[in-house]
Amino acid sequence: MGIRGWISERWQWTDAVVILLVAAILRLTLLDLRPPQADEGIDGWLAETMTWSHGYNYRPDVAHGPLHFHLLKLSFAWGGRSYWALRLPTALFGLGGVALCIAFHPFIGRRAAQIAAILMAVSPSFTWVSRYAIHETELVFFTLLCALGILRLLGGFSPAGVMLVVGGAVGCLLTKETALLHLAALVGGLVAASRPWPRTHLRWQPTTRQWRQVFCWIGVGAIGLGIVWGFYTGFGRQPDGWTRFADGFTRWAVIGTGGEEHAKPWWYWLKLLAVYEVPLLAALIASPLLIQGGGRPVRFFTAASLVLFLGYSLVPYKTPWCLVSLGGFLPLLAGCAFGAMSRGWLAAIRPVVTLLLVGLAACDCFRLNFWRYSDPAEAHVYAATSADIQKLARVFDRHLHVEPYGHEVFGKVVVSLPHPLPWLLGDFMSVDYFDQGRKPPIYDSGFMVVDAAHIHEAERAVAKNSYFRMAFVLHDGEAPCVLYLRKEIFAATPLQ
Repeated sequence: MGIRGWISERWQWTDAVVILLVAAILRLTLLDLRPPQADEGIDGWLAETMTWSHGYNYRPDVAHGPLHFHLLKLSFAWGGRSYWALRLPTALFGLGGVALCIAFHPFIGRRAAQIAAILMAVSPSFTWVSRYAIHETELVFFTLLCALGILRLLGGFSPAGVMLVVGGAVGCLLTKETALLHLAALVGGLVAASRPWPRTHLRWQPTTRQWRQVFCWIGVGAIGLGIVWGFYTGFGRQPDGWTRFADGFTRWAVIGTGGEEHAKPWWYWLKLLAVYEVPLLAALIASPLLIQGGGRPVRFFTAASLVLFLGYSLVPYKTPWCLVSLGGFLPLLAGCAFGAMSRGWLAAIRPVVTLLLVGLAACDCFRLNFWRYSDPAEAHVYAATSADIQKLARVFDRHLHVEPYGHEVFGKVVVSLPHPLPWLLGDFMSVDYFDQGRKPPIYDSGFMVVDAAHIHEAERAVAKNSYFRMAFVLHDGEAPCVLYLRKEIFAATPLQ
C-alpha cells in the first residue's frame, strides 16, 4: 500500500469517527432537557416494577415487547432514577443506527454510506426519537442489522450473515408488534434484490457444504427462538407469556386498523417528511426510478422502503414517532442516490447540494431538539407532557434532599390520565392513584395532585390554610392541575 492509499484508508476511518461523534453529541447532550412524555413514564414505571414482580410480565394491552424494559432496568441500576438513565438505551441505539449505516459501505460504497450516516446523524426526526425512551429507535436498529446480514448472505453464505439476520429478526420480535411489518419489508427487499432468480431443479441433492449451511440456520434459528421464548415467558416463570406474545399481534392489528384517537390520513407521513426530512422525502419519491436502474442494494432498500411506507400508510393509527420506523432505509437510499451523482454536471453540484441539505437538516435538528422541544406547534411534540411538570419535579426533589425520611410521605393522585406521574413519584413509598374517574374516599394526605375535574371537591374537603397550593399543567392542552402540599410536612420545601 502506497502513502496515498494509507492516507485514504485513515481518512475513511476519520470520517466515520467524526460522523459518530456528531451523532453522539446530538443524542446525548442535555438528554434530560425535555419533560418525560406519558409513554416514557409508563415504560419507566414498568421497568421499575420488574424488581418486585419477578421479571417483566408482558401484557399487550399495556405495553410492547420486553427487551426495552430489560434495558431500562439495567440503565436504572447503573444511572439511578433519572431522565438520563431513562433515555440512555434508546440514545445508544440511535447512535448504533448511524454506525450501521457506515457498516453498509462494502455494499453501497464508502461515499454513499457516509452520506447515509450523516443524514441519519443530523436528522431532526431520528435525533428526536433517539432522545425519547420509546421502542422505535430499537426497532430501526434491529431492522438495519437484519438487512446488513441479508445483503451479506446475498454475496455468499457466511455464519456471520446468518447471525446478523437471526439476531436482527429476534431483536425486532422482542421490541414491538410492528416487527411483522418490518420482517415483511425485509422479505420484499430480498425478493427485489434477488432478481434475476436462479433456476432450481425439482430434485434437490445437497452437498456436504450445503448441509452444513442448513444446520447453521437451524442451530442459530433455534437459539433465536429460545431467546424470544425466554424473554416473553420471564425465562420460564410466566409460561402463558408465549400465548400473550401471539395475542399481542392480534390486539395491535385491531388497534392499528381501528385507529382510535390517533387515526390520521394516509398522506400524514408525506406531510411530516416534507416538514422535517426533505432529503428522505426526495429519496422516497425517486425510489420507483432507483429500483429500475440501481444495483442489488438499491433494489433492496427501495423495495423495503416502499413496503414500509405502504404498510404504515394503510394503517389508520399514526403517531409521529413511527416516522423513523417507516423511514429506516431512506437515509441509505438517499445516500445511494447522492453517491450515484458522479458524472458530468451532477458530480459538480453534488457537494453543494449535499452541504445545503445536510446544513438545513442540522439547523432543523437543533431547532426541534434543543429550542422548540416543548412547543405544541411542532408535529413531533405530540401528546406531550407540559414543561410545567418540571416545577412539580423540582419541588419533590428539594423535599427529598432536605428531609432524610421524605420518601415516607403518603400521597394521592386524582388524575384521569396520570402518567408520567407514577414514575416521577417513584421515590415515594406509598402513593394511591385514582384514575379513570375514580375518587378517593377523603381528600387528605401528605401531598395530593388533583386534576381540574376534581379541584372543587378537593377545595371543599381540605382546610383552607392546611396546604400549600401550586397550579401546573400536566399535559399540553389540558386544564391546570393543582399540587397540594401539607404545610407541616413541606414547610422546609420552597415552592419556587
